[in-house]
Amino acid sequence: MLLLACAQPLADGPDDDKPGEHSGVDDTAATDTGDTGDDDTAVRDTGDTGDTGDCTVDWAYSGPTHGSELFSGTRYDWLLRLPEGASAAVDGQPCALVDASHALCALTLDGQRALALEVTHGACTVYEKLSVTNVTPEGVYPAGNRFPVMMYEATEDDMPTLAAAGVNVVQAYVSLDDDTYENFAAVAEANGVQVVGQVRDAADFDLLKADPRVAFWSLPEELRYWYEDEMATVTDLSSLIHAEDARPVYMYIPGHYPPDDILPYVPYLDLVGAGAYVEYSAQPHVWARWRAESEIEALEAAGYTTAERTPLTLPGTFDYEGQSPTADEAVHDSFAGIVGGALGWFPFAWWHARYDAGSTATEGLLWTAERLGGADAVGEWILHGEETTVNWRTVVGETEVSFTPMYLEERTEPAQAVRAWARHDELLVLVVNSSAEAATVHLTEMPGYFAWKLGTEEVLTGVTGDDGIAHTVSLDGLGVAVLRVPREP
Repeated sequence: MLLLACAQPLADGPDDDKPGEHSGVDDTAATDTGDTGDDDTAVRDTGDTGDTGDCTVDWAYSGPTHGSELFSGTRYDWLLRLPEGASAAVDGQPCALVDASHALCALTLDGQRALALEVTHGACTVYEKLSVTNVTPEGVYPAGNRFPVMMYEATEDDMPTLAAAGVNVVQAYVSLDDDTYENFAAVAEANGVQVVGQVRDAADFDLLKADPRVAFWSLPEELRYWYEDEMATVTDLSSLIHAEDARPVYMYIPGHYPPDDILPYVPYLDLVGAGAYVEYSAQPHVWARWRAESEIEALEAAGYTTAERTPLTLPGTFDYEGQSPTADEAVHDSFAGIVGGALGWFPFAWWHARYDAGSTATEGLLWTAERLGGADAVGEWILHGEETTVNWRTVVGETEVSFTPMYLEERTEPAQAVRAWARHDELLVLVVNSSAEAATVHLTEMPGYFAWKLGTEEVLTGVTGDDGIAHTVSLDGLGVAVLRVPREP
């Protein structure tokens, strides 16, 4: 239902052709034609607005609109253009002024089916009520609607922390031959997360196939396609599972495999992931981005799209010969894979990041999980938004990085990468600097003047030039910026 009201009658109502643009309405003349009950369909006010009002508020907003599909647990933003001196609220929560004529209203949904935007200017108050379709995220992509945020070697003691951060699947090397699997799965279930169904053979699958706690199936790791018996395990188990169950099939692929060596597995796996362990592979950090790109190269060579096979990023967070990634490096390697096209995040591994001597990666893992699977909902924008081309250029810093993947010739890649998705009148922009040097990236033709830098308190303000609204993003060496840019109302 759409309802607009004003403290005094107004001469003009909203233009139905321009939702979100208002000058007020006579709420005594409004006739609601919809039932608010459990009907998720948006119904606009059809009443006569009258012609006697002298109370007007000229305001507009961008953000979710009538009938939008919104996910529980996600923070959504409304950017309001207001008269100077006006204030605003969403569902009674005050909005933050970002300049004299704009306010940001943010709300994390929890089952709501109706939302109210309210604007007060002097003695006049107007509001708009939005009906929305509320979605409870269930299952992980591609079988469900959640971005896969999986933590290898999760510990039972830390499960509440991981779940609160946004992790939705956990793994540990537990046995099906005793109580360790059941105990681990019970702790995961109590914390609202699923587990990985690790199967060695058909008997393991038969034992677990009725367990709803399983998010996806993991075949024995690193099976070699050039050994007939090992590849037969891949093909036979995959065929068995796909014949009886809709949940995805996955197998860990070693990080040194080039695209040609990933390709033989692609027809049998729904989730395609090769290790991106920078320290272990003695590679520069840009290699983590190429690792995801090489998975996509392999699945496309096999005749599949990313809608049919899901590429993953598997950053390494363990000590190797005295080298452990820092929190910042863990963040970089994670988002480098995502900006390279990964549609799921499986870092290896929480236990090592937590307990390896000298490791500081745990805070980086939690920060990444909060962005991807927490209220910031980067994963939701990636899976359910519309990928959008963004014009950008590096104006300060190193622009190219070279590396040599095992079995391949030296490659030179851009040191920075940008990827963007539009959803609910906001553009999500990932900006990743894979150079060890600081860099500045100029984003042009942006939809609005304000950019919320997720995971920080920073708000970027754009400027208008020959290439439209532009934002300048400063990045430390191996820096990452995750931006949400609302459309200017």
